[in-house]
Amino acid sequence: MTSMKATLFEVPIIHLMVENWQEKKQKLVNIIKLVNSKINLSNNIYTDYFTNQNSYDKNIAEIFSSEIDSINSLLNQNLCIDNCWFQVAKKHNYHGPHTHGAIGYSAVCYIQYNKNLHPGITLVAPFSDFITGYPIECKPDISEGSLLCFPSNILHYTEPNLSDIDRIILSFNLKSR
Repeated sequence: MTSMKATLFEVPIIHLMVENWQEKKQKLVNIIKLVNSKINLSNNIYTDYFTNQNSYDKNIAEIFSSEIDSINSLLNQNLCIDNCWFQVAKKHNYHGPHTHGAIGYSAVCYIQYNKNLHPGITLVAPFSDFITGYPIECKPDISEGSLLCFPSNILHYTEPNLSDIDRIILSFNLKSR
C-alpha cells in the first residue's frame, strides 16, 4: 500500500522585521503627528482610514521600499501600496472581525507595541477545522517593528487593549501594479 499526504490549500503569510527600525519608526511617528487631527474613533478603534485619502501613501512606500521588495520576492509578485492608514488602540479599544476585500494583500506594522501588554492580530483561516468544525485561528508572535503581510480576504481582528499604553499600528493594502 502506498500512502501519501499532500497540502491542498496554502495561505501565504509573511512576517518581516523592519530594517533600520528606529529610524523608520521616527519617520512614521512624524507622519502620525501630521495626521493626528484626522485620527477619530470609528468602530471601537481610533483611525484615519476614512479621512487620509492616500495623503501619505508615497511616504510609506518610500519608508518600506526594501520590505515591499522582500514581500514581492517571497510572493513572486509585483505589488505596490494601494492605501494606508494608522490605528491607535487606547484602553478598551479593539478592531472587530473584518477583511480588506477579495483582491491583494494587506500588511500591518507594529509601531508602538509591547507583547506583554498588547494583544496582537488574530488571523482566521478561510476554512474550519475538518474534525471539529471550529474556526482555525492564528496569533503570530509579533513585536514592535514587525511587519505582517497576509491575503486581504483573510478575516482578522484584535482583542481589546487592556493597557493604559496605546497600541499604534500602520496598516496598508498591496495590489498588483
